[in-house]
Amino acid sequence: MSVMQNLVELAATQGVPAHATIELTAKCHLACAHCYVSHDRQTKLSLACIVSLLADLKAAGGLFVTFTGGEIALRPDLYEIVAEARRGRFAVRLFTTGTLWGTSEWQRVADLGVESVQVSVYADGPKIHDQVTGRRGSFSKTLATIHGLVDRGVTVVIGCPILSTNARHIHKVAALADRLGVGLRIDPLITGSDCGGPAPNAAAASPELLAVVYGHPRFRRAGPETELPTESRGAAARPCSVGDASVFVRSSGDVIPCSQWPTVAGNVLLQPLTEIFHRSPVFRACRALTKDTLCSGAGCVHAQTCRPCAGMNLQERGSLALPSLTVCRATFARRASHSRRPRPAQISPRT
Repeated sequence: MSVMQNLVELAATQGVPAHATIELTAKCHLACAHCYVSHDRQTKLSLACIVSLLADLKAAGGLFVTFTGGEIALRPDLYEIVAEARRGRFAVRLFTTGTLWGTSEWQRVADLGVESVQVSVYADGPKIHDQVTGRRGSFSKTLATIHGLVDRGVTVVIGCPILSTNARHIHKVAALADRLGVGLRIDPLITGSDCGGPAPNAAAASPELLAVVYGHPRFRRAGPETELPTESRGAAARPCSVGDASVFVRSSGDVIPCSQWPTVAGNVLLQPLTEIFHRSPVFRACRALTKDTLCSGAGCVHAQTCRPCAGMNLQERGSLALPSLTVCRATFARRASHSRRPRPAQISPRT
């Protein structure tokens, strides 16, 4: 277990919002069909509001801040925001496409001492990558940013969702990450829009394609991006740190336990973040969740080895007790890929 994981678990026992993810803007210049962010959402978090938000987090014991979008580079005050977070001694992560940065931006990120930058990459070449983004030339710009950041000593992680268009090429993305000397996080969970629309789901890989990905030798090795869940935690265990140690703030100021949670707990333009975190009924409900809450009655033989997601249960099924089919399919595909003789019934979960 990493130092960060240890700190987050300790924070969860103390009721500390250790990790905050702040959406700086919902706007993006790319046109990725799988993106769950509603790009027309108005940005209401001013620089002054974010400064106040960070001060509130620091006073509450916050340790980690992730700035995400949309595309964070569309914020002209991005570097002032990051500098403020670093002055508050936060470990800062940035999520970006990397397509709007050049030499001066790479250097500024390096000078600010961010913990890491996650860059979205969908293939090992421009054909598929640019097809996903809907913008010709996006791959070359993204790759240039990765090189520029690595050359300046910045830790880079490639973030790669598994889509129907790139599933058979994910191992090539892994090889690219190895050549570049950067980390890799693959994600099989393509979710609906944060405004409730199902459109992004159409880009998701089928269970059969997911099984192909996880069956590749590159991903059969133990690792954070492919590690199979174990049964050791038990049904009474917490499913994740949602509501305990993590919080998500949208660019509108709305506060939710995580990016997938469909119910708003409050708004930082109206009350302090930590007050929402500690007193909101939404967060109190999160803190009462157990793995059994999310899987009980599902009748699934893999219930003890999956990673249930409360937010996705609510988003897709309207109930905590009904499992997300997206999560189920990914779990079944992963398990099928580790079986010597995967049967169709193992790949397609019961609906």
